[in-house]
Amino acid sequence: MRHRTTTLPLILAAAALALSACDPAPKPTTAAPAPPSPAAPAAPASVTSVASAPVVTETSDVKDGVVFRTPSANIGCGVFPDSVRCTILTKTWTPPPAPADCDLDWGSSLGLDPQHGATLVRAGDSAFTPDAKVIAYGHALRVGTVLCTSTETHLRCESVTTKHGFTVAKETYTVF
Repeated sequence: MRHRTTTLPLILAAAALALSACDPAPKPTTAAPAPPSPAAPAAPASVTSVASAPVVTETSDVKDGVVFRTPSANIGCGVFPDSVRCTILTKTWTPPPAPADCDLDWGSSLGLDPQHGATLVRAGDSAFTPDAKVIAYGHALRVGTVLCTSTETHLRCESVTTKHGFTVAKETYTVF
């Protein structure tokens, strides 16, 4: 898969197309579980760091979305008020077989939206943007109902409303 810098409008259009153009991907049944992540703090605004809770940056004024990447520069995401899509560049896990009904790239992106929940995503581009802001380990970003938390072991993105989401790391991924 070629990885290239994409602009936010392209990510928005591609995410909508990728999530709606094909049937939802099957949920993984053999992926190893990721380590547990800290619980999200109850406060809706920025919070001071404590031992068990991440520092949360809330961006309630964002209408079009935010792109970010992890400190390892291995995972990049586009997060929006009710959805998120993340692409992992290097992984050691193997996704389930690609669905037969779609010819887009398979197995390197995960997504979460109100219609499909959390799933592997078939995409024609990458959500990774090399020059995107970095979400440091131990920090989280909340846009609307989507909360993404960066840890040294994985990235976790979830809906604070439905509690559906995913974790992704070089070694494994899970959807819930």
